[in-house]
Amino acid sequence: MRFYLYSITHVDPSDAKKQRGSFAAAFVVHEDRWKLEIEDDKRKELMEKVEGWRKALEEAAGLGGMILQNETNG
Repeated sequence: MRFYLYSITHVDPSDAKKQRGSFAAAFVVHEDRWKLEIEDDKRKELMEKVEGWRKALEEAAGLGGMILQNETNG
């Protein structure tokens, strides 16, 4: 069994889950760059990769956890 620990800092967790703000911008950068891929098969593969990242981020951000806001020692 594997355990994963992830940390999303200095952002609203819902921004990660709903992929808003800097998360949305990062995905757009990849998608825009890969839309220019000449080979259709390669472009499709790369866009599927981005979609996989989106799903993984949404799933990870939806996991229960502790939200520390404005904590000086946290």
